[in-house]
Amino acid sequence: MRSPPAPAATDPLHYTTTNTAVPGTSKSKTLIYAVGVAAIVASGAIAGALVKIAQQNSKAQAKQDENRQEEAAASTATATATAVDYHKAIESLETRRAHLIAEKVQYERKIFTLREAQRRKKMNADEEERVRKGEASVVAVGKAQRSGVLGEGLNEVDVRR
Repeated sequence: MRSPPAPAATDPLHYTTTNTAVPGTSKSKTLIYAVGVAAIVASGAIAGALVKIAQQNSKAQAKQDENRQEEAAASTATATATAVDYHKAIESLETRRAHLIAEKVQYERKIFTLREAQRRKKMNADEEERVRKGEASVVAVGKAQRSGVLGEGLNEVDVRR
């Protein structure tokens, strides 16, 4: 059997054989405990932050997936609506084209009749100029027809008029 330990000395500088502590070890133990607790707290904080970031990333990913699904559904609806809109737009453009072609034909007729009227007016003005200058005219053709002396050149003048 062992003998009971000797009572501890009241004087901190007095060490007995039962108290084998080295001077200053209580401060180093406290420091070691403090550093250990700080390391545990820091690792817990880091682990918590990593878990929170992972949760946020998973929520963001789920939200992005949901948005993509909504966009896909909207794009298919838009695609069918767009196809219908394209057909309507094509039909309206074709009818508009037909109207424009009809207007073009009308304007071309007006331009043709205007140019024809200008040509006739110019011919009449040229004929009047010839009459003033004394060249062959319709009056001369008429006199030649009555007298029976009608040349072929004068027929062309008559026909042009």
